[in-house]
Amino acid sequence: MGSFAPAIMDGVGCFIAIAGPSTCGKTKSALRLAKGLAGGKKVAAIDTEGKRMSHYSKEFDFDVANMLSPFGGARFVTLAREAQDAGYGALVTDSFSLEWSGTGGVLAKFDELFEKANFQESRKNICWAQAKKDHKRMLNDLIQLTIPVIFCLRANQVPDHLCKNGAEKSPGGAWKVDQDKRLIFDLTIGLMMHPATPGVPRYDMVDMLGNPIFKVNAEHRPMFPAGGQVSENAGEALRQWRFGEDARKAGSRAVGNATAAALDGDDEPPPSAEERGQAPPPPDALRDRTAAAVDRLGQVEASEQNIAKIETALASLRDDISAAGRTELAAQIDQALVGARHRIKAA
Repeated sequence: MGSFAPAIMDGVGCFIAIAGPSTCGKTKSALRLAKGLAGGKKVAAIDTEGKRMSHYSKEFDFDVANMLSPFGGARFVTLAREAQDAGYGALVTDSFSLEWSGTGGVLAKFDELFEKANFQESRKNICWAQAKKDHKRMLNDLIQLTIPVIFCLRANQVPDHLCKNGAEKSPGGAWKVDQDKRLIFDLTIGLMMHPATPGVPRYDMVDMLGNPIFKVNAEHRPMFPAGGQVSENAGEALRQWRFGEDARKAGSRAVGNATAAALDGDDEPPPSAEERGQAPPPPDALRDRTAAAVDRLGQVEASEQNIAKIETALASLRDDISAAGRTELAAQIDQALVGARHRIKAA
């Protein structure tokens, strides 16, 4: 039999990055995503931050390898291979930034080499190339694996005076991710998160030049709608995509398409939970319906007629949110409506 066979999606590998400053919800979001990606299998984790991931051991079932410095790239590869060989369904690495900026990481190696070169500018590029050798080898080895890997990355806000092209005016601010900027080329999905909206992917956080830091492909975007928290459902949708299902269909099921269907339907909204004589839907269902509605508001053609139609269709969802006391979800819808109206004014 020859070396070639028909190409199929059968558990393809994927890299996912979740970046942001402290308290933005990176770790919990990564564990939620990993749970869905694992599809019933156990989740593995590499903890480089003093067992801090174990704070979530009562919420999530996962096995952890606590890594101490030095944080050389080869050590991450060894543990990732071990996780794959052991049959884990997904791997979370928190924080992967230490491979770049921690003790024994790329920047530390460069500092050591440059100092040995007596800080000669003529040797700077050579020292940098030597410092990155293990890092490049690590990335080359990791992309050979098929286990889904989620990288949690630190990010630091860029001071206004260093920003260009009005980056400092972006609603989410300007940020610099603490890792190799070329990592983006190996990512399947990259998400930014902000402390003001923990666990929620933000598409308004930019780099110092005003460019998006990460991009989410159109086929994966429905899994991570604006305004909705990353959930196990998104991980499950990604798992289905890895095994050949259309990402858009998987994403629609992940966020719940009840609200999206309502927005496409008649102007007359369906009866609320109270009118149906039923208890409000569980919190997760409300969150998913809200996420679908917010995503739709972000995509709809901006016109007063469309906004009015959507507001009518949202009446049932608002009633259910009010009955459940989920004020944070109501705020997400209000924010999305404000954004839609801003687009009308700008048109």
